[in-house]
Amino acid sequence: MENKEKKYHVTLASDSNYIEFVATVLVSLFKNNPDANIAVHLLANALSDDDVCKVQKHIPQERGELFVYQIENFEERFKVEVKATIAITAYARLFLPAILPAEVERVLYVDCDVLFTSPIDEFYNVDFGDSLVAGALDTLADDTAKVSIGCSVDEPYLNSGVLMIPLDKWRKENVQQQFVDFLVARNGNVKHNDQGIINAVCKGRKFIVSPRYNVNSNFYTHPYSLLKECNTPFCSLQEYEAAKEQPAIIHFTEGFLNRPWIANSLHPYKNEYLEYRALTLWKDTPLRKDKRSLAAKSLAYVFLNFPYAVYKIYSRILGALSRLKR
Repeated sequence: MENKEKKYHVTLASDSNYIEFVATVLVSLFKNNPDANIAVHLLANALSDDDVCKVQKHIPQERGELFVYQIENFEERFKVEVKATIAITAYARLFLPAILPAEVERVLYVDCDVLFTSPIDEFYNVDFGDSLVAGALDTLADDTAKVSIGCSVDEPYLNSGVLMIPLDKWRKENVQQQFVDFLVARNGNVKHNDQGIINAVCKGRKFIVSPRYNVNSNFYTHPYSLLKECNTPFCSLQEYEAAKEQPAIIHFTEGFLNRPWIANSLHPYKNEYLEYRALTLWKDTPLRKDKRSLAAKSLAYVFLNFPYAVYKIYSRILGALSRLKR
């Protein structure tokens, strides 16, 4: 019974388009942490009362709480116009020290496209030491993202879709203001948006956790040798294999497999995702259609069914044709 005294703080950001996914995340979170007391902090971008009520129904009353923070009017905090290529909601994690109550000293931030499959104890209780953030290494295609934000090619680069954040440190060191200053200095144009900002500002002070806590879709399509070649540092082969076989948090990132709520998804954990989805209010909602272009679909097909050398040639051809059309 004493485990139920544990209090975890988990936060997500969503607008009305992602409420269905929030529900699935929460069902998987509570199912896999049966002995935890969990406070869910929802950063709400213009969510209706009906949306909030629907989210509430997926949180067990006896061991969960929901706190909602309206964030639709916080763009002025940027002090600069940001690119419209990403939902403004995604930037909210940069302002967590000001949004969440002062008594919340650490929080697990997750995107809405994740699925919990194991307890979060070990990850949540990480010893930060001098680090400003904890997370798993991303699977970049090259070093462009690092170099563009002023990092060296061997600087660890975290995927910001799943992060343990020491809010007490962020407040003490005014990290939020550092985020804003970095964004302003680059006129609102930062590669990978909020993820790039976090990696740049937290440079040299990142705690790398097992990839099990953020297994993105590239783990199931890309051979280890290719990921290792493109990313320095990267996890060991043993960690890579263990993450694929026993993920703790699956991150359904965009990629060649398509996401599990898309009808033709090939992701190996699609069925597991749908099992959790079946426990939500959206259990009878039809899966979404694949809206990728024909070129994107063909690129995925070639990558998944032909040698990598063939894929590289094909992608160059598609790139050339695209430039000619422009």
